[in-house]
Amino acid sequence: MVAANRGYMITDQLGVVSSRNLNLPMIKSLPLHGAGGTLVYRDYYLFWQEERTTPITEEFAKTLEREIAKLED
Repeated sequence: MVAANRGYMITDQLGVVSSRNLNLPMIKSLPLHGAGGTLVYRDYYLFWQEERTTPITEEFAKTLEREIAKLED
């Protein structure tokens, strides 16, 4: 529906599909505003069981944190 210019797709900047990576002229990204004109935002959290901590888990958490920080800049 979005590609046919007949609908909306609500997603966040971390979503896989966005106008930045689709490169289609009919798809536009628009910021969502809440009451009073403030931007709508979402908090993300990462949890795992402490006894299941591995070097790979910790590296994934660091990588995710770096990628989210890039979006905030």
